[in-house]
Amino acid sequence: MNNYLDLVSQLSLKPRNEQFDLTESMTNAIKNNEVLLAQADTGIGKTLAIAITVANTLTMPSKSDKRRKVIVATSTLGLCRDLTEALASIEIDSEILLSARNFFSKERIDYIISEHPEMEAELQNMRNWEHTIGDYIAEYGRFPDGIKESQVCQTSATQTDIYAAKKLEALASDVIITTHAMIACDITQSGGILNLEDYESTIIVDEADAFIDYLKSYNVRNINLIREFNFVRRICDSQFQSAHDEALAIARTAIKKSQNFSAHSRTVALDILSTLYEQIKKSLPKKLDLEDKSELTDFMEHLEWSIADVNRSSDVTIGLTSELKEPTISIFNPYFSRLFGGYLDINTTSAVLMSGTLSVDADVETGTEWVCKDLKLSRGVICKSFSPDLFGNLTITLYRSNTNMYELNTEGELSEKWIEECASNINKLHGKTLVITSSFKETEMLSRSLMLDTVEHKKGEKLAVVIKEFVSDHEKSVLVSPSAHTGVNLVDDKGRSVINNIVITRLGFAKSNPVLKLLVGNPDFPTDKIKTLKLVEMFNNINKVIRRNKQIIGRGIRNKDDSVNLHILDNRFPQFSDLGGKYNSIKNSIPVRFAKQYQDATIINALNVEVSDETALDLLY
Repeated sequence: MNNYLDLVSQLSLKPRNEQFDLTESMTNAIKNNEVLLAQADTGIGKTLAIAITVANTLTMPSKSDKRRKVIVATSTLGLCRDLTEALASIEIDSEILLSARNFFSKERIDYIISEHPEMEAELQNMRNWEHTIGDYIAEYGRFPDGIKESQVCQTSATQTDIYAAKKLEALASDVIITTHAMIACDITQSGGILNLEDYESTIIVDEADAFIDYLKSYNVRNINLIREFNFVRRICDSQFQSAHDEALAIARTAIKKSQNFSAHSRTVALDILSTLYEQIKKSLPKKLDLEDKSELTDFMEHLEWSIADVNRSSDVTIGLTSELKEPTISIFNPYFSRLFGGYLDINTTSAVLMSGTLSVDADVETGTEWVCKDLKLSRGVICKSFSPDLFGNLTITLYRSNTNMYELNTEGELSEKWIEECASNINKLHGKTLVITSSFKETEMLSRSLMLDTVEHKKGEKLAVVIKEFVSDHEKSVLVSPSAHTGVNLVDDKGRSVINNIVITRLGFAKSNPVLKLLVGNPDFPTDKIKTLKLVEMFNNINKVIRRNKQIIGRGIRNKDDSVNLHILDNRFPQFSDLGGKYNSIKNSIPVRFAKQYQDATIINALNVEVSDETALDLLY
């Protein structure tokens, strides 16, 4: 077993009691075949703690004849790199495993050049790039005009021998660093990608709450029967086009005659997809160019997965899109994330799930109950919290306003008056300011209203590029973004935060799930089950807001000496002294070590304010 103090000394670092406790707890959980849920606050030094735990795991005697293997999954490529560097610093070899879509396809780029010779010079850097697409964007800032990532990434049909060799090398490693998405894919493939069952395997999930959110993105899947089949309709013969027209007619008839999410809807949906799949195979031309061949391979894999998904789901319906009225198959699986518990039981002997925002309550046992439920963890679960007593300084200002956020006091268009009021408050701040909004539309509106030199994070822009501009340009005083709050660092070359102020405009409640509205009155879907799902949605909504707020606060404190001013413009954020109420649990957004600062928060315009019901949460409940 590796000695924590010796390793830290070897790296010329200072030991931290909380980091030692975290390392020891992870190591013991793995040794005892347990699942550890670790609430690890900013300042613990999670990356090094993970690295030392991995080293300890590899030296543990195996309890079977199988070789030990450790999978570490995190949310971004940057965090994957941080982990490999930390492991290398203590002389542990590891490999990063990514999907082929993270790399350029020279074949596809050459095809674009053959079709557009005038772009050859502009595409050469991309063609010769051997690293990830994310690295290319970080280096060059953008793709050439008119080129999309989906046009130039590797696909199943264009995977290179180099990528295939790298993948095999990574899979053979004792330590694999990968993304949340790769674990989700392995779940859907019943463990067939990582083959963890062949080893004495341990999974460590960093940013575990973001991982759960990712799994929940699989809860509702929509298959648009017009848009998603446009490509094959173009390349296939008239027989497929006729079959497709007939399928659309059948879908429209089923919509009129069937109850939402009825057994009949599911049967019709399965028949439509299966029929179209078989017809595509009969109607393909004998020759396809490289680009069409790549797209077809990907589409057929997507269609096969969709058919399997409909086949195993009991809750399937056919409906029309709201604007264009296009027939769409919707698959509802509210418990997809719960497959992870069974996946762990079958494929691993132990696991660690950790995050600075895993617990939504000061009591870690209570605050991580949602994790156990959402992932259906059945193995022995240990819950622990790790927090430095002193790490950074925080001041808090809560704003109270009489101005409604939305026009007509409903969820919809944001009020221009409210946006202007937000801008007025932000314009008074000094130093670099990170403004977290709840949408790109809000970001655009607010950026227009600010009088300061602002970096606006626009839809489609890579966040890493936007952050790089904001951090490196001393003239830029404000960054406005809906997503610069998870897995990103806004620090200088000494690791100190560059942020003086953080502004949260809206708390970021999600819109209500439209599928639940469709289920109301459905005889095939019990009323009690709908009520339960609504309550779960309400809890998850508040839960996400708490975790999001914690992540946002963490962007401003990356070093023990960092200091940041937190400004919350949303009326609904409770004061420390508030008792009860719908939003009271959101108090848990503030780290325990800053309880005194929360108690002493400045309240601006606190008189005569009525908090209006403006969110999906309020409207639904």
